[in-house]
Amino acid sequence: HNTRLTLNICFSYSSEQEMCDAVSTVTSSCQYGQLSPDDIDEEMLTRSLYTLDCPPLDLLIRTSGETRLSDFMLWQCVESYISFLRPYWPDFSLWQLLWVVLD
Repeated sequence: HNTRLTLNICFSYSSEQEMCDAVSTVTSSCQYGQLSPDDIDEEMLTRSLYTLDCPPLDLLIRTSGETRLSDFMLWQCVESYISFLRPYWPDFSLWQLLWVVLD
């Protein structure tokens, strides 16, 4: 069993929607008295994201030759290494992954 790596593949995903959901969760907790507005901080919002149970993002690989994130894991990749590669996802190979990791 793999206990050292986490691979997230996100389909039909919007970072904008994820952040809205996180803010909605936090504000609902304030409305119901479970949380004080003074308790809201970066860590609180981070714990409210879809990636709650995932380790911090170390590497984000964007395939297809695009050099933009396109509303993809914007909050999570703030301190990660981002690699933009030409091949489309189906053509992405283990060798390209090794190249990125060793770079």
